[in-house]
Amino acid sequence: MPDCKEECVNDPKKTAPGVCGCGAPDTDSDGDGSLDCVDVCPLDHNKQKDAGTCGCGLAETDTDGDGTPDCYDLCDEDPLKTKELGVCGCGKTDVDQDGDGTHDCLDGCPNDPQKVTAGQCGCGVDDTDSDGDGLPDCMDACPDDSYKKAAG
Repeated sequence: MPDCKEECVNDPKKTAPGVCGCGAPDTDSDGDGSLDCVDVCPLDHNKQKDAGTCGCGLAETDTDGDGTPDCYDLCDEDPLKTKELGVCGCGKTDVDQDGDGTHDCLDGCPNDPQKVTAGQCGCGVDDTDSDGDGLPDCMDACPDDSYKKAAG
């Protein structure tokens, strides 16, 4: 076509501006029906006019339904946690039932405020050695006599 009739004189690939104008191809790289020159995410077929919260190339999925898209949710399968894993991580609540200052997920005795590990006597039983013989009272048949550990 002669230059006098061509609208895109400096664009060897176009004679008319088309949707994208001269110098820009009228292509749809991701096949979503929106030309690249007007597509906010030209390589993401799921997004054309809006990149969304997560941006191009990332789905806006909210797996656990907590209102935070998975792309920003550190615990995307735990609706109780979004921006922080907490002490116990995803899927576990950060509670301290016995009030001893140790979260239940790290507490070997979550219902005993005196212990975080079972010790020799177990949870709920004190490991005191009243007579100082090296055996806790819970195992000592004579807890008040340091010379005896068994009755008899």
